[in-house]
Amino acid sequence: GFLVRAARTDRWQDWAAYGLAATAGMFTHYYFSIVIAMGCVFLLLEKRKWQALKRAAVAHCGLAVCILPALGLLLGDLAFQTSTILSRRAFTVAAFGYTFFSFIAGYAAGPSLRELHTVTPSEAIISALPWLILLVSGIVILLFNSRRNLNVGMWRQRLAVWTLLPVLLCGVLAELLVVSFKLQYVLWASLPLLIVLGHALALSLTRRSTQIAMLILFFVFGASLYNRRFDPAYHNDDAKALAGYLKSQSDQQTPIFVMACYMTEPLRYYLGNDWRIHPLPDVGFQAQHLNEALQILAPHSTGHTPFWLVYTRAYHGDPTGKFKKTILAKGLVQARTELAGIELYQGN
Repeated sequence: GFLVRAARTDRWQDWAAYGLAATAGMFTHYYFSIVIAMGCVFLLLEKRKWQALKRAAVAHCGLAVCILPALGLLLGDLAFQTSTILSRRAFTVAAFGYTFFSFIAGYAAGPSLRELHTVTPSEAIISALPWLILLVSGIVILLFNSRRNLNVGMWRQRLAVWTLLPVLLCGVLAELLVVSFKLQYVLWASLPLLIVLGHALALSLTRRSTQIAMLILFFVFGASLYNRRFDPAYHNDDAKALAGYLKSQSDQQTPIFVMACYMTEPLRYYLGNDWRIHPLPDVGFQAQHLNEALQILAPHSTGHTPFWLVYTRAYHGDPTGKFKKTILAKGLVQARTELAGIELYQGN
């Protein structure tokens, strides 16, 4: 909003407002830099002449000075992410395609986010294929019916700048910085796409085929919302419900071991610092830390000391499942309950 207004008026006060908003965005999230970069591309395409870009250039120079302190924070944060990374998700063609699929269908149509950690790209495509066919059919009908009144050239350029390029740039940055590509970092890029679809719908709403396309898309949206609300496969890992269950079944002195290790903190948040919560080392793809994890449990698995084992996000903590198979085979624990994304075992 601020950028478009400043580009149209070229007034200093509007560029100042854009600079303040962009500075706040950068200190909110590092990937806001992609928004700024896309804004620069947008200005180059819209203005094209240096004379029209002078004030924009001054505003961006001022912006660069304002966000310099964020670079110090960035280096520390990157060092933390790369040192604690568990299973980095690479930016692949499948990830690129799923990003745009999720822009329209959400996260609850086709494979769930948990399944995407374990299935192959071909398996994910097969799972999403029925929904993909419906989405593409509805979108193609909308665009075809509105092609005469929709400014295709203008929207093609703006979609490339504000929807396509941000996803590509975010993926490239993730690879260069050796961090995971995450959909939420580019979720804002879905807005131009949704605006175009809404505009296309409005231009041809009276046509029967457009109405059918609208029903197709609404069916996908509704199914996704239904799955998100009622299908546990699409629910977030429910650490809050787990904490409530433990409070009703245990006391603060009973040790709780957690795998994957980083899920210790969400559970501690809901239980409080007085509970004895311990992370177990992640076993690894070669099960190289299996013995280390078993040794931590050993003093508590003699039958004299009860304990709890929270088993969640196995794709990070126990990707081969060897730890779970071992403790069940040895009879060290017994299953107690299962919540969204979480299995709870008890040892005694």
